[in-house]
Amino acid sequence: MNDDIEDVQRKVEMTRQRYVDQFSAMEEAISEMQSQQSWMMSQLQSMGGSTVSSMM
Repeated sequence: MNDDIEDVQRKVEMTRQRYVDQFSAMEEAISEMQSQQSWMMSQLQSMGGSTVSSMM
């Protein structure tokens, strides 16, 4: 019985760690996209961005 409990606990911890890793990767991807968006917005504004504000 104790072995079964330990097995379930290991599986739960592995699943939890996988979710933490996936969440971290997602946050990193979102941060990169926000950085790219900022760069693109600044590029558009430097081109005469009267239409940039209407995009947001």
